[in-house]
Amino acid sequence: MKKKILFINIFGGQGGGGEVYLKRLIQALGKNNDSVLLSPKCKALDFDQNEDIQIIQIDEIRKNKSFFNILIFFKLIFQINYQILRIKPCKIIINGDRAIYLAPFLFLKNRIIGVKHMLIDSRIKGFLVNLVLKNSFKLVTISNFHKTNFTSYIKQSYLNKIVVIYNSVDVDSFLYKPIQDFSRIKFIQISSLEKRKGIFDTLNSFKHLTETYQNVELSLVGSGEQIKLITNFVEDNNLHSKIFVLGQRNDIKELLENHHILLLPSYDEGLPLSILEAFSVGRPAISTRIAGIPELIDNHLNGFLVDAGDSNSLVEKMLWFCENPTTINKMGYNGRCKVESGFSQTDWTESWISLIN
Repeated sequence: MKKKILFINIFGGQGGGGEVYLKRLIQALGKNNDSVLLSPKCKALDFDQNEDIQIIQIDEIRKNKSFFNILIFFKLIFQINYQILRIKPCKIIINGDRAIYLAPFLFLKNRIIGVKHMLIDSRIKGFLVNLVLKNSFKLVTISNFHKTNFTSYIKQSYLNKIVVIYNSVDVDSFLYKPIQDFSRIKFIQISSLEKRKGIFDTLNSFKHLTETYQNVELSLVGSGEQIKLITNFVEDNNLHSKIFVLGQRNDIKELLENHHILLLPSYDEGLPLSILEAFSVGRPAISTRIAGIPELIDNHLNGFLVDAGDSNSLVEKMLWFCENPTTINKMGYNGRCKVESGFSQTDWTESWISLIN
């Protein structure tokens, strides 16, 4: 008899990396279990009709910090507890840094597994995560750096409830494709177009790069609050022929194959899927020395690490690739090997199956 697993998401709209993670988790665990998803309407959580996933729509927490969200939070407690009593799941998986705060208010606490993607950066959040751990079975985080960060805030008695399961990628679904043409070096950033993703560090660094090296271009993939400012930047600096704002896309594999280097100069991250995807295709990455990223990028081997906000270093690394294009394939190959050896979908799925069993 199949087990019933209840998955919970509280954000709608386009969705981001957290929602993509949840979709992959549902698909992986749903092969041998009955899966029920409680979620607002979210594009990143659309499933094919042939996927046997029951979706029950619930209210949505907005990504602003309005008082209205507090009212929605308590409404969600009622909606979710009703479904828990009706479905009687063997495990309840709550995905997301704010969603996990529901745990103390839900029934069947000993069946709850939370998934936290970001770091704890304040005592208030530390207090809330302690409450989550007190009222749940396990809390999954996505890198060893995250677990180390948690230990500064978590009671000693709860540490055994924290489980590290690295983010992963289905590497076999990506074609490893070495680059043949280096006549024009193409950079790409795949992220929400928000300030915390360092989008203007990318833009300003690229602008400076074009003052030295002309045969370059930059593609920005994603949507977000900075889109108008980005468009104005491109227009004001007359960079229409070099910077392309592509919006939300579904052809990420093909886009990566047609670019040389991934950029992700974020200020706030977990363990980014975009880097795993770039490595899978054989593309090196330049990203920031934060959160779980140094566990992915081995400096000078499969990419470069820079400090968040250090635009000068970002320009230097971009220029280095322009001046040493033959290293791109070698570093990209190293990235592919990195993903295959420690971040595969198979290992990730096996870790999750072991946890829910």
